[in-house]
Amino acid sequence: MQPTTSYAARIVRSARCCSRSPTRTIASRDSWSELYASRRYRAYVELLVESQRDPALAKAMQKLLLRQVDIFEIAVDHYFVAAPATGENPRVVFLKMALLLHGIATHAHLAPDPAVVPALLNSWVKEAGTKMRARKGVRTPPPRPPHWDR
Repeated sequence: MQPTTSYAARIVRSARCCSRSPTRTIASRDSWSELYASRRYRAYVELLVESQRDPALAKAMQKLLLRQVDIFEIAVDHYFVAAPATGENPRVVFLKMALLLHGIATHAHLAPDPAVVPALLNSWVKEAGTKMRARKGVRTPPPRPPHWDR
């Protein structure tokens, strides 16, 4: 089954770009606005909050989340390795990034200065760059998640 929107493709494209320049892409305004500063993301947050009160919605949201994790993990495994001497799994680095970006996105409208968002993103980029590196020689897209073919 193909994703119904290009959202998953944007995630994979962002990871692909990030593999060429991790420090530039994660903090890029285009990536940020495509994934987190959109009406689609705001709707996702509303559904996420409502799922705390609705068990059926929570189950559907969990299924959606697990599909997104599959997409990320396949792309991360394809494009990244742990930085020398850290041993931190790049999957963990990306999970931390996703949680951080969700937090920033849900609070960004409260920031007294809009410059705080790029500053936080750049700070994370510096930290992430110490924990993972782009896998050398990778020029192909990641394998398709298995659930896309079901």
